[in-house]
Amino acid sequence: TIELQDLRFHAFHGLYPEERKTGNQFRVELQVVYCPTEELITRIDDTVNYATLFSIVQQYMQQPHDLLETLAMK
Repeated sequence: TIELQDLRFHAFHGLYPEERKTGNQFRVELQVVYCPTEELITRIDDTVNYATLFSIVQQYMQQPHDLLETLAMK
């Protein structure tokens, strides 16, 4: 299990015009379960890149959503 904790973003999610205009601070906790195909990992290419995980979360946070539930499900 890989965790990224306390990721903070200023984003523009919400149903109301004020939320979309000024934005809010959001905190994200990410937990990813990785099941390697090999019993013993010996190559960096067989691991999960934390920076890539952060980049994925950051991309989704930059896309405004009406509901946080929608964002979380994506």
